Amino acid sequence: MPHHRTSRLTRTASKGAKHVSTLITRSPGETQAVGICIGRKLPVPSVVLLLGALGSGKTTLARGLAEGLGLRDLSLVSSPSFALINIYQGNCPIYHVDLYRLADRRDFDTVGLEEFLGSRGVTIVEWGEKLQTPVEPAVAVELSDEGDDVRSLRITASHEVSDLLRHLSSPDKRGADSE
Repeated sequence: MPHHRTSRLTRTASKGAKHVSTLITRSPGETQAVGICIGRKLPVPSVVLLLGALGSGKTTLARGLAEGLGLRDLSLVSSPSFALINIYQGNCPIYHVDLYRLADRRDFDTVGLEEFLGSRGVTIVEWGEKLQTPVEPAVAVELSDEGDDVRSLRITASHEVSDLLRHLSSPDKRGADSE
């Protein structure tokens, strides 16, 4: 069961209220379960930015998000490193984008993110830290490999989508502990 470590509300001058929560997962299954919970609560349209080093669990979390969004064939969900974007159909269109190989503005222009980012379905962006323009509202999940199968997930949600963090923070959900 994911362990809820911290939850807080922060404010930044330019972006308004941000809700931040940190979860610890102890297996790929738990990381995927967090994705399922988030996916079930996401409004449509939404953007989820996945941040973290290679091997930190971004694709595992993306698989959970897709499952929570109603995708039945999870074998379709793999890192789109070479294709750059995979599109799945769940309860809504799911755009799974991988920015790992993109280096400059011209590369970003070829992907055509502006056609769907935040406007249709749910867009899941691996390597979201490479986005050159901020996206609001969005959910950002920073994944850290803490050793073995333990992952720290720092989830930041803009005010518009912060309800999903309250759901994750509830002590009766998946055995999480609130502080």
